[in-house]
Amino acid sequence: MVNQKDAILIDLRSADQFKAGAIAQSRNIPAADLDAKASTLPKDKPVILVCDTGRSAPRSVAVLRKHGINEAYTLQGGIQGWLQSSLPVKKS
Repeated sequence: MVNQKDAILIDLRSADQFKAGAIAQSRNIPAADLDAKASTLPKDKPVILVCDTGRSAPRSVAVLRKHGINEAYTLQGGIQGWLQSSLPVKKS
């Protein structure tokens, strides 16, 4: 979905966690800041939310939908699932 529909990846973890390792095209918006920053996200592209394990991101989907971003999804398993699948991460 990321490549096919120009989806936006949002990493909901803290800035320190993000710097330690994140998915290459993701940008960091900590979950606590998402409501305030949701208006900066385009409403016409899918948004994929990444948390640590995939358990806290669903709450953030509701936040985005409240702001009119209807194509909001979670990355199943979060960054931990990504790492367990041996997929690449970038470090800042």
